[in-house]
Amino acid sequence: MRASLRVLDNLGKIQPDDIYDENLIRKLSQRSAVKIESKTIWLSLSPIEQHVLKAVAQLEAYDDDYAFNEAIKMLLQKRLLVLNRQDETLTITPPLFRHFIQTDPTTSD
Repeated sequence: MRASLRVLDNLGKIQPDDIYDENLIRKLSQRSAVKIESKTIWLSLSPIEQHVLKAVAQLEAYDDDYAFNEAIKMLLQKRLLVLNRQDETLTITPPLFRHFIQTDPTTSD
């Protein structure tokens, strides 16, 4: 995400595997620029896409209907979801956006 790139200088040396470090993700996600970028992405999504992301984050129930499945396909194309073919699970990406969703964007300011 663009906002996170602006704050990397303040965090010191970061290794490639650090992108999955939950402490680093939490630190970055607290930055206002990252929050703004995440909110911008969130608001650009349709209500059904938002519902899918909240379902993947286990904040809402999955629906088994055409619109829900089509929204999954759109989010896969937008690369906001990744499908793990081995266990057929969905993951929200990038990790910073996943953290934003897990904190329930409908309750954040």
